[in-house]
Amino acid sequence: MALRHIKTKRSLKDENKHLHSLVKHLQIELENARLDISIKNDAISGYKNENIRLRQRINSMYAYDVFGEEV
Repeated sequence: MALRHIKTKRSLKDENKHLHSLVKHLQIELENARLDISIKNDAISGYKNENIRLRQRINSMYAYDVFGEEV
């Protein structure tokens, strides 16, 4: 009865092939997730930089009155 549960060489090869394809798939998923995170971080940093520039521009506009003289 115990011999019945021993895997054959063919079933071990099939299982190995399946596990290899599963690992490959998970590596691709991980790479895609890392790419998504990097794109998201780039977008966030871009928005931050743009907000800083706009804030500086607005503050420089408030430094002068309507006639262009410094306040």
